[in-house]
Amino acid sequence: MNRRGELLARLRSQSFDLLIIGGGIVGAGIARDAAMRGLRVALIERGDFAGGASSKTSKLIHGGLRYLEQGRLRLVAESLRERRILRTIAPQLVWPSTFAMPVYRGDARAPWQIACGLMVYDLLAMRPGFTPHRMLSRRLAIQHEPRVNPDGLRAMGTYVDCQMDDARLCLANILQAVAFGAACVNYVTLLAFQTTSGRLTGAFVEDRRTGERFSLSARVVVNATGPWSDAVRRLSDPHTGTRLAPTKGIHVVVPRLCAHPLFVQARATRRMLFLLPWAGATLIGTTESDIPDLDTLSATAEEVDYLLTEANRVVPGARLTAR
Repeated sequence: MNRRGELLARLRSQSFDLLIIGGGIVGAGIARDAAMRGLRVALIERGDFAGGASSKTSKLIHGGLRYLEQGRLRLVAESLRERRILRTIAPQLVWPSTFAMPVYRGDARAPWQIACGLMVYDLLAMRPGFTPHRMLSRRLAIQHEPRVNPDGLRAMGTYVDCQMDDARLCLANILQAVAFGAACVNYVTLLAFQTTSGRLTGAFVEDRRTGERFSLSARVVVNATGPWSDAVRRLSDPHTGTRLAPTKGIHVVVPRLCAHPLFVQARATRRMLFLLPWAGATLIGTTESDIPDLDTLSATAEEVDYLLTEANRVVPGARLTAR
């Protein structure tokens, strides 16, 4: 019997303390933590581990610099603390990079605002081995990142944040959870919840590889399905209300544009955009729009044009087109 078969056999035969629905980074992290605490853990995922949003991120572990201007200091401090933890426990998957923030004439945020924001960011991060931020003149900015547009460039802020391999980080959590005794199996679909005296006591599931259906029991069930959470909740209560208002953010992948990650102010909106070196290419994102249907997500021509237009403005030599 292969390893997956062994884990499936455990799902069928054992009773668990915790059943986690969803094999993205949230479910994987819960499984790892609970298994390390000695709990009997089961996790099921209907597709690939990290197959949803957890493998389609901006590949960043950061404190949320843009939240500073919203006054959300506690959120930024918490995120920076989590960044320190991840750098400690997964340094091979989370690594520091020097980001650059070019500031142009006409941008919504002036150089002094960027400098103040980066100073607060440094203070909240307590700089655990990271280089503190710098504000570069126009001349030094062009030396630092020669491909940025020099026209109207006023200054550039540089600071250190972290990039990561998102899918691999999720899988590392799954593997460590399994090493501590969790039964984590993908391609297992939740069909319905099992209840006893009005209390959730497990689930009815289907192995998508074989079509076999079986039940598994657990004292506690965790819904870690991200944007699909409302749909999963309705399996236990069809009349439950809607809690989520999912939004979609797209990225485009283009040939390598720049040496350093760029965090730029979009001219068409006040949003901040990333141009991130990734796997020999550049990842540009992200947008934000409402989701009409979670199962038919796609990038619109308008969203792609918006990202390419902003990238071309900052790196004019790229000459990016959608065709």
